[in-house]
Amino acid sequence: MVRAPAVPWRAMVFGVAAAILANSAFAGVSENDETHDYPTHIRVRYVIECMARNGGESFGNLYKCSCTIDKIAQQLTLSQFTYDETYLRGKKAGGERGEVLREGRGADAARSQLIKAEQKAVTECFPDGGYNKKGDSGDHD
Repeated sequence: MVRAPAVPWRAMVFGVAAAILANSAFAGVSENDETHDYPTHIRVRYVIECMARNGGESFGNLYKCSCTIDKIAQQLTLSQFTYDETYLRGKKAGGERGEVLREGRGADAARSQLIKAEQKAVTECFPDGGYNKKGDSGDHD
């Protein structure tokens, strides 16, 4: 019996990303459009970090994490997502210059908006409740 060669998870993820990119290239979406269509690299980064926070690379995690970023994209435009994510990632920034990302109503509101969108998405995509928002990457609190 001949077995098909095993496909490494990273190769699978990047293959899926390439397929998404090729598909979106023909969709006629302009970079200037204020849409809910996120660039592939943002989706892939989110999925990889999500899988790392939730037990590693598996088809189950790939599906659930892809679902999560898709649901977030339905709620927040690309501009909103990148703005909010900047404040969420910057929460742990050190020094005086990092203060603008850590403190203030604007920072809190931005973080809150992304966390709320993510929680709603997780409810739909992780029906077993197994989502872990904290992980080694330290990008979520």
